[in-house]
Amino acid sequence: MTNLLRQNFTWTTFRALEKYIEDPLSEALIQGTITTRPAFIEVFLEDNKLFYRPVDAEKTEGVLLYENS
Repeated sequence: MTNLLRQNFTWTTFRALEKYIEDPLSEALIQGTITTRPAFIEVFLEDNKLFYRPVDAEKTEGVLLYENS
């Protein structure tokens, strides 16, 4: 994240973004789950779960990032 974004978020918010979004997306890239390059994705919340999907695939089911159980 850029320094400007870091200044506008509290440490708790920054760590939550890192833990629940950045880390799982990094793992997906490393494992080859995200195959389209460049990967323009959106992250969305549905039924207390975080998902991601390609930006142009609004009708496509998302891939689970995090589930609050």
